[in-house]
Amino acid sequence: MRRLLLRLAVVFLLGAFSHHPAAAQITVRASITPPRVQIGERAVLQIDVAGAQDVAAPGLPAVPGLDARYVGPSTQVSIVNGQMSASVQHRYALESQQVGRYTIGAIEVAYKGQTFRTEPQTLEVVAAQAGGAPGKPIRLLLTTSKTDLYVNETIAVDVTLQVGQIRVGDLQFPTLPVEGANLDKFPQPNQGQQVIDGQQYSVVHFQSKLTPVRDGTLTLGPAAMTLTTYDQRRRGSFFDDAFAEGHQSTIRSEPLVLNVLPLPKEGKPAGYGGAVGNFTLEATASPAEVNAGDPITLRMVLSGRGNLDNVAAPSLTKTQGFRVYDPKLATSNDGLRIYEQVLIPNDATVTQIPAVRFSYFDTAQRQYQTLQTDPIPLTVRAAQQPQQAQILSADAPPKIAAPEELGHDIIFIKDDPGSLRERSGNPFGGVVLWLLQFLALGGFVAARVYDQRRSLILGDARFARFTKAGKVARDGLTGAEAALRANEGSGFLDAIARTIQEYLAAKLDLPVGSVDAESVRRRGVADGIVQRVAEVADTCERLRFAPGSGTADLQALLTAAHDIVDRLERQRKWSPKGAAMLVASLLIFGAASVRAVDQSSPQTSFFQANTLYKQGEFAAAVTEYEQVVHAGLESAPLYFNLGNAYFKAGDKGRAILNYERALRLQPGDPDVQANLSYARSLSGGDECAPSLWHSIAFPLAGRVSARATASTACFLWLLVFGCLAAWHLWRAHPRWLLNLATAAAILWFIACLSAASEWWSNRPNQTAVIIAGGSTAARFEPAASGTEHYTLKQGSLVHVVERRDGWWQVARCDGRRGWVDGAALEALE
Repeated sequence: MRRLLLRLAVVFLLGAFSHHPAAAQITVRASITPPRVQIGERAVLQIDVAGAQDVAAPGLPAVPGLDARYVGPSTQVSIVNGQMSASVQHRYALESQQVGRYTIGAIEVAYKGQTFRTEPQTLEVVAAQAGGAPGKPIRLLLTTSKTDLYVNETIAVDVTLQVGQIRVGDLQFPTLPVEGANLDKFPQPNQGQQVIDGQQYSVVHFQSKLTPVRDGTLTLGPAAMTLTTYDQRRRGSFFDDAFAEGHQSTIRSEPLVLNVLPLPKEGKPAGYGGAVGNFTLEATASPAEVNAGDPITLRMVLSGRGNLDNVAAPSLTKTQGFRVYDPKLATSNDGLRIYEQVLIPNDATVTQIPAVRFSYFDTAQRQYQTLQTDPIPLTVRAAQQPQQAQILSADAPPKIAAPEELGHDIIFIKDDPGSLRERSGNPFGGVVLWLLQFLALGGFVAARVYDQRRSLILGDARFARFTKAGKVARDGLTGAEAALRANEGSGFLDAIARTIQEYLAAKLDLPVGSVDAESVRRRGVADGIVQRVAEVADTCERLRFAPGSGTADLQALLTAAHDIVDRLERQRKWSPKGAAMLVASLLIFGAASVRAVDQSSPQTSFFQANTLYKQGEFAAAVTEYEQVVHAGLESAPLYFNLGNAYFKAGDKGRAILNYERALRLQPGDPDVQANLSYARSLSGGDECAPSLWHSIAFPLAGRVSARATASTACFLWLLVFGCLAAWHLWRAHPRWLLNLATAAAILWFIACLSAASEWWSNRPNQTAVIIAGGSTAARFEPAASGTEHYTLKQGSLVHVVERRDGWWQVARCDGRRGWVDGAALEALE
């Protein structure tokens, strides 16, 4: 009842004062703040109409080169000593991209048949100062560690953003154009505070490295950075706070001119590889005592300051007496390179490893320098005489290699181990490969959802309003908060009421004029939010007629409005951006789970085994090759050489076993195929040849490796969903993308069929080779007393069906099954 009486009293007063003669007096005034701006900055044109509120926004006279945009009105009513005054302010944002002086002529304001004119206003637009002048609130500086440098010399580049008494946000990484030089990507910046000319600045440093690739004058920059700036607030004006929502601008630095000197031709050492800077070199070798023909690993550590990208490795001063392999980069970090090189001494006359040499250009002394290590002492014993081929096994006595038929032999071993990779029971890829599949599918789903949302937004105004309601509401509450800080109570209440009304209308599909607690409840909104809506409405109504209310009440009202928006926005169940971040995190986690493999020691064992093989020590070569396999590494050349060593040692079964392993990794290798065929012809082992229909239905099975088949299927899967995602993102929806996706899907299906066939035929531990010599009995039951069903020759390929008490049930190529002693065969794995 008291609230109703208060409303009637206010209405009575407003009606009474509306006929006061002073209320009919209209005055119009225009002003531009600030009157001088730089290109890209905005000024505010304000038209103040005193004496009335229902005055329409006037049109501005066109001014060439000046862009004027109406921002909105702000109304105000005040009662002082019984006298009521009403006013309205119309605001326009002014901006120009051209230097000049712009005059806006008299602006006509029409009200109830009368026309009022303002005085002409002038805005001066000046050129933007590169980098910002001293005392400016924001500036960008570009510096380098030096301006005179040499070709291939690496220097530090620093782009510094200095921010004074101004608010900025949405900082982008700087762009720095440069020609004739390589610029590293900017990492995450460093931030801090600094006092400059007596003023406190927030400082952000973006640091990188630059390496020129040609001599002459090089212009660096200007550096440019895009950010959002917020106008400084002026107390007493609600619009200025609302206008502080910010606008995007680009700030630039002064360019730098670098003098790039060519490397001198005088004194350039022979074999100079292009290194520029200052470095140190160390060299070690192991083992220090070897037989002639044994491999040695030479380790060369190059460290220091300067450019080492695309630089030739250190080299031996001489190579007489050694068989030398190319150095390989083992470790590469900033300022550090570690190379490993395999050397094999030819005879016992070698007493030392020659010195290692590396040349570079020293920029401090402006001359070439050559680093050279001391020779490394080495003890080389005479090569041992070849022994009769034999293999030592815990399960069988040493075997003597059978003489080969005249004109027939296996193809010689391979000199290079190839790419040694970590051995896995699953040849069809690890976590990363499968995560790529889900990433492609997730990208397609996100693109489809985006396309559907875009279609809804373009074709459904209500949905567009619903989608943008949250952002619009938060912008409105930001303006209300600014009005609160400026002590503009009426402007604050207007902003709160307008923002909540428009937000609920857009979010709940209600007419703007009919938003109240009851209509919100009928839309199924939670009672807590409905209570908040009622609280905001009652508080706005109470405070509007109680000018003396404290700041605490206004702050509580702002908190309640934020709570309404936040709680309604949290009801959105799914975020494509969040899903994309989850998929990306899983992908990064999978990539991080891949273990790096140190190949230096296995490579040495491989070369050591090759040396033993060439000396005829086949049993010792088998031991060295097996060390690499037991270290968890594999490659087709490794299995091929191991098969050769077993073959020469007289163990045809294990030779065929390793040839089969090599063939799985590299099916098209003619050397592997030839040796496998020859070994199997000597042992009489059975080989399961694929049928014609199998070759047609699964064209890749047996022709490419399982890993290559899986990679092909993965690539085609990515192509299919990549094309579909692009089709959804491209508003024109081109037909050729669907055709490409269809073709890729057909090829993907063929690759998947081949991969499935390969997996079924070569499941881990499901395929084995008979390694026992002679004939191996396959029995009807898993016992030595079982009746013999059939026999299997050494080297026969069988499929494992079951394992029990040391016995394996296997199936021959013709499908017949039998139990075989587990010691007589070994799985391909």
